[in-house]
This record gives sequence, structure tokens and C-alpha cells, in this order.
Amino acid sequence: MVIAVALTAAAFGAPVADAKKRKKKKKVRTATAVYDSPSLGSGDATGVCFGANGCAMFAIGPTERFISLKIEDTTGLPAYATVGQDLDPSDQFTDVIGRFCGETEEPMAIEPGIEVVVWIWALPGAQPPCPGAATTGQVTAKISNLP
Repeated sequence: MVIAVALTAAAFGAPVADAKKRKKKKKVRTATAVYDSPSLGSGDATGVCFGANGCAMFAIGPTERFISLKIEDTTGLPAYATVGQDLDPSDQFTDVIGRFCGETEEPMAIEPGIEVVVWIWALPGAQPPCPGAATTGQVTAKISNLP
């Protein structure tokens, strides 16, 4: 009887203990968005998305918490961009979560379930310094649950 209890505990207890020890697995998906005209406004805030695809928009799932972005403009130069999410739908503003030139250096933290908007600016940027002016191109996003 003691052996049966020990075997049952070993059989059912080990998987539970192993599950607690396992690390959360990183899940990454890649999405692209095309922009057909650059945005006008201030890179320190947000601006206006012109045309049908004036900004890059990315749907974010309920478990997705990080985003890395890369802009490929037809000029071949790095383009300046601002990244935002509408964290308070009761106001008319989109909250800035970051800025980058050409490509993010590290994944940016985002709120799950809230669309991400990327303004690709028509003029070079100041913070961070960015020499390129955008025309048309695409933005590639790597969206994940972990950094």
C-alpha cells in the first residue's frame, strides 16, 4: 500500500512541480503595415495620418506586451517615428509610448489589447536624432508577450 501511494504521488506530483518550474515561453508574431504618405505634426507628440495608410497600425492581442519596430522607407534612409496607444478612450489624445529612428533598439512595453499607432514623420527627427525624411514604405513589427 505504501508503494502504491508513493508511486501515485510521484506520477502526479512531479508534473505539477515541473510545471511550476517552467519558464513562460516567449511568443512572437510578425506583422507589417504599409504607409503611403508620411505624417505631419510634431514628433514630440502626435500628428495627422494622411491618406488611407498615413500611419502604421497594429492590432495588439490580450497577452502581447512588447513591440519592436523597423521602418523601410523607399528613400533608403532611416525615418523618424513616434509610437502611441490610446490608453484613455475618454479623451481625444493618443499617449506616446516611444520614439525611434529607423528601428527600435529594444522592445517597447505596450498595453495588451490596445492598438498601436506608428506615426512616420515627413521631416527628420530631433529626439532621437534622425536624418531621414519619410516618403512611402513599410513598417515591420515583432509583437510578443515577453521582451
